[in-house]
Amino acid sequence: MSELLTLNNIYFTIEEKNILNNISLHFSNHERTSIQGKSGSGKSTLLKIMAAIHPISQGSIYLKGKNMKDIDYTDYRKSVSYVYQTPHLFGETVQDNLSFPSSIRDEVFNMEKAQSYLSDLGLDYLSFSQDINSLSGGEKQRVSLIRHLMYPPEMLLLDEVTASLDEESSEKIWQWILAQADRHDISLVWVSHKSEEQEMATRHIVIDQGRLVENGEIDHV
Repeated sequence: MSELLTLNNIYFTIEEKNILNNISLHFSNHERTSIQGKSGSGKSTLLKIMAAIHPISQGSIYLKGKNMKDIDYTDYRKSVSYVYQTPHLFGETVQDNLSFPSSIRDEVFNMEKAQSYLSDLGLDYLSFSQDINSLSGGEKQRVSLIRHLMYPPEMLLLDEVTASLDEESSEKIWQWILAQADRHDISLVWVSHKSEEQEMATRHIVIDQGRLVENGEIDHV
Protein backbone atom coordinates (compact mmCIF):
# COMPACT_ATOMS: atom_id res chain seq x y z
CA MET A 1 0.00 0.00 0.00
CA SER A 2 1.31 3.43 -0.93
CA GLU A 3 1.58 6.20 1.63
CA LEU A 4 -1.35 8.62 1.47
CA LEU A 5 -1.20 10.99 4.45
CA THR A 6 1.77 11.72 6.74
CA LEU A 7 1.71 13.69 9.99
CA ASN A 8 5.08 14.79 11.31
CA ASN A 9 5.47 16.00 14.91
CA ILE A 10 2.03 17.60 15.10
CA TYR A 11 1.15 19.94 17.96
CA PHE A 12 -2.15 21.72 18.43
CA THR A 13 -2.28 24.35 21.14
CA ILE A 14 -5.15 26.46 22.49
CA GLU A 15 -4.46 29.17 25.04
CA GLU A 16 -1.03 27.69 25.79
CA LYS A 17 -2.52 24.24 26.42
CA ASN A 18 -1.32 21.42 24.19
CA ILE A 19 -4.35 19.48 22.91
CA LEU A 20 -2.14 17.32 20.69
CA ASN A 21 1.45 16.60 21.64
CA ASN A 22 4.04 15.55 19.06
CA ILE A 23 1.82 13.23 16.96
CA SER A 24 3.53 11.45 14.06
CA LEU A 25 1.49 9.04 11.93
CA HIS A 26 1.43 7.54 8.46
CA PHE A 27 -1.73 6.45 6.65
CA SER A 28 -1.77 4.29 3.54
CA ASN A 29 -4.34 3.66 0.84
CA HIS A 30 -7.24 1.39 1.72
CA GLU A 31 -6.52 1.20 5.45
CA ARG A 32 -9.29 0.93 8.01
CA THR A 33 -8.14 2.78 11.11
CA SER A 34 -10.00 3.19 14.39
CA ILE A 35 -8.91 6.00 16.73
CA GLN A 36 -9.69 5.31 20.37
CA GLY A 37 -9.27 7.13 23.65
CA LYS A 38 -11.15 8.69 26.54
CA SER A 39 -13.39 11.71 26.06
CA GLY A 40 -11.26 14.83 25.73
CA SER A 41 -8.15 12.88 24.73
CA GLY A 42 -7.84 14.68 21.38
CA LYS A 43 -9.40 12.15 18.99
CA SER A 44 -11.77 14.53 17.21
CA THR A 45 -9.13 17.25 17.18
CA LEU A 46 -6.77 14.86 15.39
CA LEU A 47 -9.39 14.15 12.72
CA LYS A 48 -10.00 17.86 12.22
CA ILE A 49 -6.27 18.49 11.92
CA MET A 50 -6.08 15.79 9.25
CA ALA A 51 -9.04 17.37 7.46
CA ALA A 52 -7.45 20.85 7.52
CA ILE A 53 -10.33 22.18 9.61
CA HIS A 54 -8.02 23.14 12.48
CA PRO A 55 -4.62 24.70 11.70
CA ILE A 56 -1.64 22.97 13.24
CA SER A 57 0.42 24.88 15.80
CA GLN A 58 3.61 23.04 14.94
CA GLY A 59 4.65 20.22 12.61
CA SER A 60 3.79 19.32 9.03
CA ILE A 61 1.26 17.30 7.05
CA TYR A 62 1.91 15.72 3.66
CA LEU A 63 -0.65 14.39 1.20
CA LYS A 64 1.01 11.92 -1.16
CA GLY A 65 4.37 13.53 -0.46
CA LYS A 66 3.22 17.14 -0.97
CA ASN A 67 3.08 19.59 1.92
CA MET A 68 -0.50 20.49 2.78
CA LYS A 69 0.53 24.18 2.83
CA ASP A 70 1.25 23.93 -0.90
CA ILE A 71 -2.13 22.38 -1.79
CA ASP A 72 -5.22 24.42 -2.58
CA TYR A 73 -7.68 24.02 0.31
CA THR A 74 -10.56 22.90 -1.93
CA ASP A 75 -8.36 20.36 -3.70
CA TYR A 76 -7.14 19.02 -0.36
CA ARG A 77 -10.71 18.58 0.92
CA LYS A 78 -11.63 16.70 -2.25
CA SER A 79 -9.01 14.13 -1.28
CA VAL A 80 -9.49 14.15 2.50
CA SER A 81 -13.14 14.44 3.51
CA TYR A 82 -14.46 14.82 7.06
CA VAL A 83 -17.93 13.78 8.26
CA TYR A 84 -19.06 15.48 11.47
CA GLN A 85 -20.85 13.69 14.29
CA THR A 86 -23.58 16.32 14.01
CA PRO A 87 -24.32 16.50 10.28
CA HIS A 88 -23.63 19.80 8.55
CA LEU A 89 -26.22 20.39 5.84
CA PHE A 90 -26.61 23.62 3.91
CA GLY A 91 -28.96 25.23 1.45
CA GLU A 92 -32.64 24.39 1.63
CA THR A 93 -33.17 20.99 0.01
CA VAL A 94 -31.76 17.49 -0.21
CA GLN A 95 -30.63 18.26 -3.76
CA ASP A 96 -28.77 21.39 -2.60
CA ASN A 97 -26.55 19.07 -0.56
CA LEU A 98 -26.17 16.15 -2.94
CA SER A 99 -25.45 18.37 -5.94
CA PHE A 100 -22.85 20.48 -4.12
CA PRO A 101 -19.85 18.23 -4.98
CA SER A 102 -20.67 18.41 -8.69
CA SER A 103 -21.22 22.17 -8.57
CA ILE A 104 -17.73 22.87 -7.18
CA ARG A 105 -16.33 20.72 -9.99
CA ASP A 106 -18.45 22.44 -12.67
CA GLU A 107 -20.02 19.10 -13.57
CA VAL A 108 -23.60 17.96 -14.10
CA PHE A 109 -25.34 16.60 -11.01
CA ASN A 110 -25.73 12.82 -11.34
CA MET A 111 -29.31 12.44 -10.15
CA GLU A 112 -29.39 8.73 -10.93
CA LYS A 113 -26.36 8.04 -8.74
CA ALA A 114 -27.76 10.18 -5.93
CA GLN A 115 -31.10 8.37 -6.08
CA SER A 116 -29.32 5.01 -6.00
CA TYR A 117 -27.37 6.04 -2.90
CA LEU A 118 -30.53 7.29 -1.20
CA SER A 119 -32.10 3.89 -1.86
CA ASP A 120 -29.02 2.08 -0.55
CA LEU A 121 -29.43 3.87 2.79
CA GLY A 122 -33.19 3.46 3.02
CA LEU A 123 -34.00 7.02 1.98
CA ASP A 124 -35.71 6.29 -1.32
CA TYR A 125 -38.85 7.98 0.03
CA LEU A 126 -37.09 11.36 0.12
CA SER A 127 -37.50 13.70 -2.82
CA PHE A 128 -34.69 15.93 -4.03
CA SER A 129 -36.90 18.93 -3.21
CA GLN A 130 -37.34 17.83 0.42
CA ASP A 131 -36.72 20.62 2.91
CA ILE A 132 -33.64 19.69 4.99
CA ASN A 133 -35.24 21.26 8.06
CA SER A 134 -37.91 18.54 7.95
CA LEU A 135 -35.35 15.73 8.19
CA SER A 136 -34.61 13.73 11.33
CA GLY A 137 -31.09 13.58 12.72
CA GLY A 138 -30.55 10.13 11.22
CA GLU A 139 -31.80 11.25 7.81
CA LYS A 140 -29.51 14.28 7.89
CA GLN A 141 -26.53 12.07 8.74
CA ARG A 142 -27.22 9.75 5.82
CA VAL A 143 -27.68 12.64 3.39
CA SER A 144 -24.38 14.07 4.64
CA LEU A 145 -22.61 10.74 4.08
CA ILE A 146 -23.98 10.48 0.55
CA ARG A 147 -22.80 14.01 -0.21
CA HIS A 148 -19.27 13.07 0.85
CA LEU A 149 -19.31 9.98 -1.38
CA MET A 150 -20.86 11.40 -4.54
CA TYR A 151 -17.21 11.88 -5.52
CA PRO A 152 -15.28 9.36 -3.41
CA PRO A 153 -12.33 10.92 -1.56
CA GLU A 154 -9.03 9.16 -1.10
CA MET A 155 -9.49 9.35 2.66
CA LEU A 156 -12.77 9.55 4.58
CA LEU A 157 -12.68 10.72 8.20
CA LEU A 158 -15.71 9.74 10.30
CA ASP A 159 -16.30 11.31 13.70
CA GLU A 160 -18.83 9.28 15.73
CA VAL A 161 -21.15 9.27 12.71
CA THR A 162 -23.52 6.63 14.13
CA ALA A 163 -23.48 7.81 17.76
CA SER A 164 -27.16 8.81 17.70
CA LEU A 165 -28.41 5.89 15.58
CA ASP A 166 -29.85 2.55 16.63
CA GLU A 167 -27.94 -0.68 16.07
CA GLU A 168 -29.79 -1.69 12.89
CA SER A 169 -29.33 1.72 11.24
CA SER A 170 -25.67 1.86 12.29
CA GLU A 171 -24.98 -1.57 10.81
CA LYS A 172 -26.63 -0.66 7.51
CA ILE A 173 -24.66 2.57 7.22
CA TRP A 174 -21.36 0.84 7.98
CA GLN A 175 -22.01 -1.93 5.47
CA TRP A 176 -22.52 0.75 2.85
CA ILE A 177 -19.45 2.75 3.89
CA LEU A 178 -17.23 -0.35 3.80
CA ALA A 179 -18.62 -1.37 0.41
CA GLN A 180 -17.89 2.10 -0.99
CA ALA A 181 -14.39 2.01 0.51
CA ASP A 182 -13.69 -1.34 -1.15
CA ARG A 183 -15.13 -0.21 -4.48
CA HIS A 184 -13.23 3.08 -4.61
CA ASP A 185 -10.08 2.22 -2.63
CA ILE A 186 -10.86 4.72 0.13
CA SER A 187 -8.76 4.87 3.29
CA LEU A 188 -11.10 5.07 6.30
CA VAL A 189 -10.25 6.66 9.64
CA TRP A 190 -12.90 6.86 12.32
CA VAL A 191 -13.63 7.67 15.94
CA SER A 192 -16.27 5.55 17.64
CA HIS A 193 -17.05 4.37 21.16
CA LYS A 194 -18.98 1.36 19.83
CA SER A 195 -16.94 -1.80 20.22
CA GLU A 196 -18.41 -3.43 17.11
CA GLU A 197 -17.25 -0.47 15.01
CA GLN A 198 -13.78 -0.53 16.52
CA GLU A 199 -13.54 -4.22 15.62
CA MET A 200 -14.03 -3.48 11.90
CA ALA A 201 -10.62 -1.78 11.80
CA THR A 202 -7.44 -3.33 10.42
CA ARG A 203 -5.41 -0.92 12.55
CA HIS A 204 -6.07 0.99 15.72
CA ILE A 205 -4.60 4.10 17.25
CA VAL A 206 -4.98 5.12 20.88
CA ILE A 207 -4.69 8.74 22.01
CA ASP A 208 -4.33 9.65 25.69
CA GLN A 209 -4.16 13.27 26.86
CA GLY A 210 -3.13 14.36 23.39
CA ARG A 211 -0.33 11.83 23.05
CA LEU A 212 -0.05 8.80 20.80
CA VAL A 213 0.21 5.77 23.09
CA GLU A 214 -0.65 2.94 20.70
CA ASN A 215 -0.47 2.46 16.95
CA GLY A 216 -0.62 -0.97 15.40
CA GLU A 217 -2.28 -3.34 13.00
CA ILE A 218 -4.98 -5.68 14.26
CA ASP A 219 -4.63 -9.37 13.59
CA HIS A 220 -8.15 -10.63 12.92
CA VAL A 221 -8.07 -14.39 13.47
